[in-house]
Amino acid sequence: MDFLKHLDTTALLVIAGNVLVVGYLLYKVIRRGGVKNAFFDARIQPTLGEARGRWGSVGKARLKVHILDRDGAPLVGLECVSSSAGSYSLLPIVLTPAQARELGAALTLAAD
Repeated sequence: MDFLKHLDTTALLVIAGNVLVVGYLLYKVIRRGGVKNAFFDARIQPTLGEARGRWGSVGKARLKVHILDRDGAPLVGLECVSSSAGSYSLLPIVLTPAQARELGAALTLAAD
């Protein structure tokens, strides 16, 4: 550990902070059983379905609906994925069952 003697306090704090962040993320991945489960901070149960769409002229969008289990509490997960030739974005959204029903009602109104 001689290399630590040559580092100043700021460098040690940056290294320690990075180690803590990576450690926390690894803990979440291991605790929840996978990277996607860690994004939702819950275990993904069955995936109920998905809808595909487009944004702009070259972008693709996908919305998946999951049933989630967070320590015994049932939740609904929306996995919003957008991608194009040079980008990829995943946005996990966690809803309570009541919030999911409200969203469903709003989508039904919009579709009618």
